[in-house]
Amino acid sequence: MPLKSKSLFKELRRVFVFSEMHALIARLAVLYEDLRIETFGIVAESLPKLDYTDSKYRSNYFLRRSIATLIEIAEAFRMLDENPDFQRVKAKFDHQHTIRWKRAVWFFKRFEPVLEKVRNDIGGHFGHAAARYALENMDSSVVGQIELSNESPSKVGVKLHFAGDIAVTAMLRHKGNESSLEFATKIIRIVAIGYSQAIMGIDAINAYYLWDRFR
Repeated sequence: MPLKSKSLFKELRRVFVFSEMHALIARLAVLYEDLRIETFGIVAESLPKLDYTDSKYRSNYFLRRSIATLIEIAEAFRMLDENPDFQRVKAKFDHQHTIRWKRAVWFFKRFEPVLEKVRNDIGGHFGHAAARYALENMDSSVVGQIELSNESPSKVGVKLHFAGDIAVTAMLRHKGNESSLEFATKIIRIVAIGYSQAIMGIDAINAYYLWDRFR
């Protein structure tokens, strides 16, 4: 039977001897795993413990969180690409990984501004400006729902289903001349492509540097 996985173990203080480059790689490692969870949270059909209100709200929540994570990744990529020590690591990349790294850096540089605008409204926390925009621009066809949930003698609560409608509307604050559908589709596509670009860039670091650090 072929080997399905292989693990290496090493004291992290020896893997990440303190330097600015190692701080950036460590940051990317955390953000990489954060983005993985957030992406799974977006696309999963059902996560019962997280779908207490509904699955759409859970997907929208993880979408908002992933935008914040992508901004952090964009900054880390930019800083790492400019780091003098990393130039020696990057020089070891083969042709394919060099192209992938350059594409990832270009992608995050290109889309960081629009993601940053959305993140500032709704990516970290839900800001006041975002709430104002949502109330001022809510479509008259949107019908909100509030539910008193009496699931058991010890579990009674109110579900604010309409919160998802507010969050979705707020996401459109920076759509400019684009339609709501066009802008929302663009943001979702940027997040999806951003995940793949982050994987390719970080995999290059894993393959040509980090794996050997654990040997």
